[in-house]
Amino acid sequence: MGQQGSQRAFRPAALATVLLLLALALPGSPLRRWASSNDQSQQTGGAAQQRASTKLAAAGVASSAAAAGGAAQVQQQRPGDDVLQRFRWAVRYVNATSPRGVQPIWRCPSDSRVGGRPKRHVPHLIGTTCEPWMSRNAITLLHELLLPGTAKGLEWSTGSSTTWLLSGHVSSLVSIEHHQKWADNMQAAIERIFGAEFARERWQLQHIPADPPDSQSSEDPQVFAEYAKAAFVPDSEAGTFDFVSIDGRARVACFPRALQLLKPHGGVLVLDNAERPHYRKGVESVPRHWLRYAAVNEEDTTIVWVSCLPGLCGRGSS
Repeated sequence: MGQQGSQRAFRPAALATVLLLLALALPGSPLRRWASSNDQSQQTGGAAQQRASTKLAAAGVASSAAAAGGAAQVQQQRPGDDVLQRFRWAVRYVNATSPRGVQPIWRCPSDSRVGGRPKRHVPHLIGTTCEPWMSRNAITLLHELLLPGTAKGLEWSTGSSTTWLLSGHVSSLVSIEHHQKWADNMQAAIERIFGAEFARERWQLQHIPADPPDSQSSEDPQVFAEYAKAAFVPDSEAGTFDFVSIDGRARVACFPRALQLLKPHGGVLVLDNAERPHYRKGVESVPRHWLRYAAVNEEDTTIVWVSCLPGLCGRGSS
């Protein structure tokens, strides 16, 4: 839907120009956010991050302009620094744009793509190879939640989410990967896209293999005990991460450490493939009073939580 909608909107060149100007003018539009993100990333992340952000988001401009009509329906300017307010606004934005199929879709040059997608994972359902491999609504929500260049992030499992996060959605990122060859590929990809200096300053890649390494299990908490513990992160950093993503191996086993590392108020937690029954225990371990959004489609369910202290959460789950 999103792909078709953007193609229809941009066939006449004149209409494309009008939509582009409209998207830049609307205070809540993703394209205006993207332009603002580039400005801030230049200040906080240097020229390398700005160039990479521009490169990775360039083809998302068309879809962002088409999304302007949906953004106009929300009739609210995007809130500032309060993550809980941004969450509520973002849920309204997603609900307004998703039925119209006009959410922004980022497409990148071939030299910036990471991984692949099965044919059924079309862009209006699942992220492209320069976006997280999760449901489209979750990506749109996260784009609104993560202030450009300010968040401190950690992810279990690397891939296209890594480049998307580093392209302006976080200021620094810790990535945990179990597979040595894939870790090496990601190291090369990040250095190619962002530059070696940027990678050294903003990104920490930690390879933690299964134990034993030849184990065929993907969920055994004993096999992935060190992976799930993320013990290399000092305890002094507990409660300091703005964003944590649980993906990859032994996801249920990762929840205790994720909840420990995430900020107790205003932190963003993500679980992909949440529809899988064996992840239920992890989902149920998240405090019930936190804000929650489940991005569900026929291919994937991604849950996004925002942490909040008891009595300070208000409403906003869906």
